[in-house]
Amino acid sequence: MSYTGSGEQQDESRNELMQSLHQLFEKGSYSDLIVKCGDDVYKVHKAILCSRSVYFQKACDNMAFQEAQTGVIDFEVEEPVHPVAVKLTMHYLYHLDYPHQPMPQDGDAVTGVTEPETVANTTSHDGDAVHLTRIRCNAEVGRSCNKKKCQKHKRGRGLPPSSNLTTHARVFAIAEYLVIPGLKVLAVKKFREEVQKSWNSDDFFEAMEVVYTSTGEDVREMRDAIVDAIHSHQELLDSVRVKHSLRNNPPLTFDVLMRLRQTAILKETGLYDEWR
Repeated sequence: MSYTGSGEQQDESRNELMQSLHQLFEKGSYSDLIVKCGDDVYKVHKAILCSRSVYFQKACDNMAFQEAQTGVIDFEVEEPVHPVAVKLTMHYLYHLDYPHQPMPQDGDAVTGVTEPETVANTTSHDGDAVHLTRIRCNAEVGRSCNKKKCQKHKRGRGLPPSSNLTTHARVFAIAEYLVIPGLKVLAVKKFREEVQKSWNSDDFFEAMEVVYTSTGEDVREMRDAIVDAIHSHQELLDSVRVKHSLRNNPPLTFDVLMRLRQTAILKETGLYDEWR
């Protein structure tokens, strides 16, 4: 029997359900499964994870696996598993979305010091909150903070969010690994929206490498997004980073060449404008 209430009633019911899921995620109440990755520990629920992911379903159902016997899944930090991607995946499974979370960059002086975001919802091994982070202005970082231009000093707010392309690439990769189709679609959607303004950034170049090393050649969605960006902004082919990738990454080189060839054929036949 299906629920046939009014649209407003359905919205209220959905909001109530989502709020309950949010609380389960944040508090870990009634948890019957532990997911670990690096220093992060997530108290989660089999009913939620196993119904959304074939990976978790098999890990929990097959008693021949240690994970099914212990109720603990401990991810090793190696491709395609990344702690930030795991964190955002756990968030997605309970919220149907994931927040802005730039990948940490070693030696990046611009990032400086981080402060907690308001959506913190994981715990570490010692029980302390592990917060999602965002960049904030810090004069001690060096000369990167110009008080006349700095958004925080000018308007009293934090800096605009940094590029998130590598994060989307890693989320997509782990969604493929864990078999979570909805998360794959969301990651590609977010990537395509953001790459429109961040296509000429270090984050795009890093994301390009992640996409072409973290999934198989037959997994096309994110690779197509990369190739589309290069095709739309062919000045990227003059970039040292892109040239290096094309020399050392044959699958990327092949994809770019085939896309350029496809465009040339369509232009020759007069079908390019219609196809585009």
